[in-house]
Amino acid sequence: MIKKDITKLRLLFVLLIVLVQFAAPVAVTYAQSPELLPSGLAASELPGKIDAFVDENRASLAGMATAVFDAEGVILERQYGFADLASKSKVDQETVFEWGSVTKLLTWVSVIQLWEQGKLDLEADIRQYLPDGFLSKAAGSNKIRILDLMNHQAGFQEVVRNLFSTDPSSIRELEVTLRESEPIQIYKVGEVTSYSNWGAALAALIVERVAGMSFVEYVHANIFEPLGMEQTAIWMDLSDNPWVQAKRPGTRCYTAKLDQAAGCFFYIPMYPAGMATGTLGDFLLFAQALNPKGQSWQRLFAQQATVDFIYQPTSFFPDYGLPRNAHGFWANYYGVLTFGHGGNTAGQSANLLVDPKSGVGMVVMTNQASEQLFTSKMPELVFGKFSEAAYNISEREIPNTLFRTSRTFEVGPFSLIKNLNLMTMEASDQDSFWEVGQAQGRSVLRLTYFDLFSLDTVDALITYILLLSVIFGGLYALVALIVALIRKLRRTKPTGDLSAASPVDGGLKKWRNGSLLLVLLLLIAVIALAYCALSFVGVLYFYILIAVFWILFVLILWQLLKLPPKIKGLKPARKELRSTLLVVYLLIAGLCSIVYFQLYQFWNL
Repeated sequence: MIKKDITKLRLLFVLLIVLVQFAAPVAVTYAQSPELLPSGLAASELPGKIDAFVDENRASLAGMATAVFDAEGVILERQYGFADLASKSKVDQETVFEWGSVTKLLTWVSVIQLWEQGKLDLEADIRQYLPDGFLSKAAGSNKIRILDLMNHQAGFQEVVRNLFSTDPSSIRELEVTLRESEPIQIYKVGEVTSYSNWGAALAALIVERVAGMSFVEYVHANIFEPLGMEQTAIWMDLSDNPWVQAKRPGTRCYTAKLDQAAGCFFYIPMYPAGMATGTLGDFLLFAQALNPKGQSWQRLFAQQATVDFIYQPTSFFPDYGLPRNAHGFWANYYGVLTFGHGGNTAGQSANLLVDPKSGVGMVVMTNQASEQLFTSKMPELVFGKFSEAAYNISEREIPNTLFRTSRTFEVGPFSLIKNLNLMTMEASDQDSFWEVGQAQGRSVLRLTYFDLFSLDTVDALITYILLLSVIFGGLYALVALIVALIRKLRRTKPTGDLSAASPVDGGLKKWRNGSLLLVLLLLIAVIALAYCALSFVGVLYFYILIAVFWILFVLILWQLLKLPPKIKGLKPARKELRSTLLVVYLLIAGLCSIVYFQLYQFWNL
């Protein structure tokens, strides 16, 4: 009797297990939660805390998916909000999001895999892995290591060309794209941290060269397939995964204020730097494989020592000696030190964080551009809030100065914007880690992803004087030319216009109108240049046209010097003379702007 009852109970128990397995989402295996998360919060309280955080900030949320995991499995997985606010299409397990720059972790994992196999030397000069003709704009004596690419300390200036595109013709092989958009090296290797998409994409080209296959093929064969990531794509048009390609239009993009972003899908020609797109479930699989306390890493690496090696710091904040980067994984200072990567595209944001000591990690994906509340603030529930005491940091004094980013343009046409994006520190910045030091003879504020240099007052003063002169000159020229055109159409002569009686006034007027047209065109060119920088458009012939302006400005100033011999013995009217002197100033200011901002250097975009 007892044995029969036990058999029935066993059958019932098996049946219940089967029913539970069919009822639960197939892709999710929940762990037996640890008692406490690194933040000190009881793991059992996390779902309620996450829900409360979302409810409190619902007005700032479009759509979001997040998961928390440890060495045993998934602690929590949640989807919130809408993939499309207009149609009220909810975020679910099949919603695809863009990884943004988290894609770079695919590059760094690929590099580490090849290093583990003895095919790559992280300390070697990368020139030995590259085709002929690469790094033509780098100082020949500067050795650049793969580690320098990982640390974003190779010294490259910023690149906007081939970053985002709506043109299908931009879908080309990686080598072609990188050759076309190679930046000049503006810092000594290892001296300045300056985030570089081009440098990360260059590392992916090295992977291609060493592995003997395209980066897309490598990632699918060595990362996606071993991990079972069947819902992620990385190629520019997402055609390497037709399911993702079909699902992607269903996820709309929004701003922080929930306005629909003007553009939602872009090709990223430097695709290893930010093109990966997929579901939260796949994103989670990848993150779990980066957990040194778990077992999934075995699908990516041969030895435990390799995944441990990833989190050994490769660059530091020099004054405090704290980690800044570990083989491409950025240090993030919460209540505990985490490593990972954030990502932002033109319309979406993501974050991946791992605490290698506890084995707890978190992933967040949103369909909002430059999102910070859910991708950066919400993880405090898991990892705790940053405090100076947690890292034995003495109280830091907030510097009272203006800074500009090292991630900028020092050479070429875009250098005109280097002093326009200025930053100051605020009291709230005490809630994050940074340090103040010295570099290149100037005060430098070191943040995680890049350095900020104290503003060069003289450089900034010249910048603003020249830009204001160009703006004023263009507007003045526009008004003056319109007035001249109206007078000509009315066939009337303005008061004080002596052009009919004085050949000098007539000659100056023609010269002045031609000069004003050139000044107006320069302003239009500068505005177009700013648009190109902001919209990631690079049209070579347009920049060559700007270079032609330099010649035209010189020629038209030379023409003024040739006027007096033609009209010897005559003097212009005083009003005409004042106008001419103003135009001369505007021409000189325009010429100085072209030279100072190197607007003619179309080859250094």
